Amino acid sequence: MAELSGLKSIGFILFIAVCIIVYYMKILSVESGESKKLVILKRCLYVFIFIGLINTFSTTKNRNLKTLFLVMIICIINIETINHSVKKCNFPNLYKLRLYIRSIVIIIILYFIINYANTGGLFNFLYTGSTDSKNNLSLTKTTRGLTAIKYCPDMSKDDYKDTSTWKQLTPIQKNNCLADDTDQRKDIADKLYE
Repeated sequence: MAELSGLKSIGFILFIAVCIIVYYMKILSVESGESKKLVILKRCLYVFIFIGLINTFSTTKNRNLKTLFLVMIICIINIETINHSVKKCNFPNLYKLRLYIRSIVIIIILYFIINYANTGGLFNFLYTGSTDSKNNLSLTKTTRGLTAIKYCPDMSKDDYKDTSTWKQLTPIQKNNCLADDTDQRKDIADKLYE
């Protein structure tokens, strides 16, 4: 595992500090009656939470957890966009809340639709037979063509190159054996569509 570089860490912290100071001095504008220090503190907190979510998203290995963080990041960005869009309008707070909730519900519904389509196919419910949709579309090692090529050794074993059968094959025959032992979707290997 890589070690944390002290020099790069100090440089990164200084870069963030300079960016915050420049943003505070030159770019940040506040409404009358708002504290500039409180606004910068809130925005820094938002940025740190956002960076933390992205870091957690990038380091996690669990697919479902990664998807959950992605939905959370999208919801936060969407809420901030709505807030920025309606900030200067005189909409009631209840209307803004309805906008937030509606957009979050739409994002979550789209997540479930995309997740369902990704795991088994959007119209998978129309097929009869196996109910395990993950097995129907998974990649598996298949030996469907190996029965036709009699001169190939058992390619499922890791030491097939050490066998005498393999050593006696010509380069073209070796290529045919290797080309026939491919990853293939299980539904195609089972000739589901033929």
